[in-house]
Amino acid sequence: MNLTATNLGLILGSVFCSAVAQILLRLGMRQQKLSCSASMSFAQEMFTCFITPSIVGALFLYGISLVVWMVALSRVEVSLAYPFFSLSFILVLLASYFFLGEAVGLGRICGVLLICAGVIVIVKYQ
Repeated sequence: MNLTATNLGLILGSVFCSAVAQILLRLGMRQQKLSCSASMSFAQEMFTCFITPSIVGALFLYGISLVVWMVALSRVEVSLAYPFFSLSFILVLLASYFFLGEAVGLGRICGVLLICAGVIVIVKYQ
């Protein structure tokens, strides 16, 4: 099928949910220090991670992303839809800079620009 506005919305919605989930996952793991210490088993540490609100939110958004992605793939060829998922790199890069205070160097910026160029080529010459 063609890349209609609805289908594009589904794809981008899935990408957005996945990118936000990645940021929430990072926020949650910042709070956790997995050490596998003698006082706490790895299983206990993982359970502690899974009940952290931001990680619960991340898992929920990954689930939403998956469901929306499945709908998108029922309508659009995977070879057309999947390159859009690389846009999550851009979203995560921006969010990690603005919301997490992570450093973003020239190499990362150039890489993101190359990703954008690739997606534009794929869409333009579908």
